[in-house]
Parts: sequence; C-alpha cells; structure tokens
Amino acid sequence: MRTHNRFFSPMGALLALAVIAAAVLAGASPAPVRADGPTNGSFNFGAATYPVTEGGTVWIAVNRSQGTAGTQTVQYSLTFNGSATAGDLNGFAPSPGFLTFNPGETSKTIDAGAPGSGIGTFDDALNEGAETVTFTITGVSGGGVIGGTQPSTTLSITDNDSPGITVTPTSGLQTTESGGQASFTVVLNTLPTANVTIGISSSDTTEGTVSP
Repeated sequence: MRTHNRFFSPMGALLALAVIAAAVLAGASPAPVRADGPTNGSFNFGAATYPVTEGGTVWIAVNRSQGTAGTQTVQYSLTFNGSATAGDLNGFAPSPGFLTFNPGETSKTIDAGAPGSGIGTFDDALNEGAETVTFTITGVSGGGVIGGTQPSTTLSITDNDSPGITVTPTSGLQTTESGGQASFTVVLNTLPTANVTIGISSSDTTEGTVSP
C-alpha cells in the first residue's frame, strides 16, 4: 500500500491567488462610480451682477460644475430693461445665444465677436441713468442641467455723461467801444432728450449788450 503525501506551500498558495486575481482584474469591467450630481455638468453664471462703464467691455462668464463629461450646448437669452436697447451693446442681441462646452471645459465667456473678446458697450452722448440687461440660461442640451445657484445675471451699464454747456469765443475776448462785436459758440455737452433753452445776459448793459 503506497501512501501519497501532499505538501502545502503557503508561498505557492499566495502565488496562485495573485495569478487568479490578476486574471479576474484583466477581464473585469470598471466598477460603476456613483456621482452625487449630474456628471455632464451644472451651468451657472459666474456672478450675480457684471458692472461696466459706458464705452467699456465686459466679460460675462458661464461656469460648469459637478462634472465635465460630454459636449454640452448652453442656450441663453437677453432681456433689455428700461431704456436699455441692443444699441447699448453695439447691436449685440442674440435671440437666443449659444455657448458650446467641450468635454473637460469648465468656463466660457459670452462674446460678441471672437472668443474671449467679451461684449462691448456703446459710448453715447446721452445723459441717462444706469441701464441694465438681464442674461438668463434657458436650456442645456447634451445631458447637462441649468444650475440653481446663478441661472441669471444682470449687466449694469453706468452712464459717463454729465449735462452742461461749453462756451467758446470765436472772435477773441476783446472788442471796442465803437461798435465792435465779440462772438461765441455755445455747445451742449450731452445730447438733449427735450428742447434746451439757454438764457444769455450782460452784466453791464452800458458797456455791452447781447444779441441773438
């Protein structure tokens, strides 16, 4: 009767387990990753208000958070408030406007021209109060969502015009007592919104009078 002895090798067991584990991992599919938010991104404006002085340029940012997968197209609209018009943005008035985010991109600016150029404002000569334009994200295609933090923002344009007049002598500041004349031009510093009447008088009518 022959007895067969079997010997157990801890090192061999560990080696076998390592080989089995490697084989399983090589053919295994990646485990699903749980996301707490939309993996394609949530889109919000970068600030509640974007101030700019009339004639300046503003860069309004749309930011992407909670994932950067896939190509996403963000749609936005403009609402001109009060006396604000498309002319205040040099004619920029998309209806609607679009921003495309490629995979991995997290921020874009709304541009009237080339990428990164921002939005220019028109420097008029009107004396007016601050004007505002509301930008609102209205939709996202590609799997992303409109964010709840800052889905809209306000562009505030500060006026840089002050009312007044400029008086300029056209024939010098000296005249003669023998019927000489001195002429002046009077110009408004800003465009009027109604008729403007400027009263002109002489401080000494015995020395000189004012003619229309």
